[in-house]
Amino acid sequence: SGLYRSIRTNRPSAVSKGYGFGTVTTSIDAKPFRGKKFRLRSYIKAGEVKGQGQMWIRVDRENNKMGFFNNMDDRPVKKNNWGEYEITGTVDKDASKIFFGVFLNGTGNIWVDNVSFEVADNGWWWTKIPIANSSFEDSDSEVKSWSAASPGYKYEVVQGDVAEGKNSLLISDDSQS
Repeated sequence: SGLYRSIRTNRPSAVSKGYGFGTVTTSIDAKPFRGKKFRLRSYIKAGEVKGQGQMWIRVDRENNKMGFFNNMDDRPVKKNNWGEYEITGTVDKDASKIFFGVFLNGTGNIWVDNVSFEVADNGWWWTKIPIANSSFEDSDSEVKSWSAASPGYKYEVVQGDVAEGKNSLLISDDSQS
């Protein structure tokens, strides 16, 4: 829509048909954790990523306000070996819901395993909060107990390439077919 236009020639381009990121999401009630410190952890491994892998967390507050938010934008995952990543913060005092997950931003693929959410009791003792299917062990080939429906991305529980246990979650874009 300007004076100049360009087009790339002589080079194949793998473009996802999606919206730019494929995410898996789950949520928990925030009320029992109001005002407490938390840490969200996950093992993540990047494959052939032209984008990047990122873990994220968002605290929703009362009256439809957004509270704490972090999506690892300053430290994306691009390594082709398993690493444990962590986001820490404090649950807002008027929090109602906590949403979190992992996403592939762009094209390529990432693996996710052993997602955990913990809160600090008495300021120093960490208590693990149960998350349904947090290690993707309750699935044969589909993602159960998580929302995984970004157009242009595939979600598959795979065996063998894991950080712990038998299964991990593979997120890839449609160009990987």
